[in-house]
Amino acid sequence: MKFAVAFASGFAETGGEGADAQARLAAAAERSGTRLLGPNTNLNAFERFRDDLDGPAIALITQSGHQGRPVFALQELGVRLSHWAPTGNEADLETADFLSYFAEQPEVGAIACYIEGLKDGRSFLLAADRAARRGVPVVAVKVGRTGTGARTAASHTGKLTGADDVVDAAMRQYGVIRVDGLDELQDTAALLARAHAPRAVFDLGRNGRARRGSGRRGGTGAARPVRGQAGGAAPVDPRVPERRQSRRQRRSSGGRLAWTEDHRRDPGRSPGRRAHLPRHRALPPR
Repeated sequence: MKFAVAFASGFAETGGEGADAQARLAAAAERSGTRLLGPNTNLNAFERFRDDLDGPAIALITQSGHQGRPVFALQELGVRLSHWAPTGNEADLETADFLSYFAEQPEVGAIACYIEGLKDGRSFLLAADRAARRGVPVVAVKVGRTGTGARTAASHTGKLTGADDVVDAAMRQYGVIRVDGLDELQDTAALLARAHAPRAVFDLGRNGRARRGSGRRGGTGAARPVRGQAGGAAPVDPRVPERRQSRRQRRSSGGRLAWTEDHRRDPGRSPGRRAHLPRHRALPPR
């Protein structure tokens, strides 16, 4: 048996004795070689995934089965969902494991997450980096902005939420679009899944809001891909008018379009304009 689901509660979310019981459960799973989902999760094996909907799908990861149900109900509005992983207390398998897996699935257009706490921050950022490189946007509700939210998370799944400003900065750096509630999670994930081209459509600002790209003159009117938080480098667009070049570039090229060494080193910077965001960087290996 390769996988098991522990549906029961009464583990780390209840305090010291429950945490000890969860540690014994995790150790038993590790000795057996079985990967464990849960405990304290919902058993969604009997949920109905509609197979009559087309287009890119949303993959859903929730540390709370209850909070995931409104997002799952998007199917009733015609939005396709392909996966749902209610991770619970994450004694073994965690959000990062499913984030990495879902990012590799060809039918997934966006990944929606409800996160109470990160078991391993580094693993989560590496998974977010993989999703960004694959061009799969990740949208997340991360609770714990207030003391009340942090205490609620601890009592619900036994999670420590972490310093919110650090979490916010890390998510922004690695392309995770953070939203404040389930309504925003639904709407943003559905929009990005259906667009299925976040790098070409959105230039994500520092405040996490998406701005619609504009067409270039003299072409088809399609938005020019930019280097944003969703990852990916912008290709050179030969349709950029000459008047947008800097004087130094026009002098060096005799009036023709020329890209400086600086731009070739950093594709996120185009002539006469700086990228809105810091460069997307991968974490160093362990």
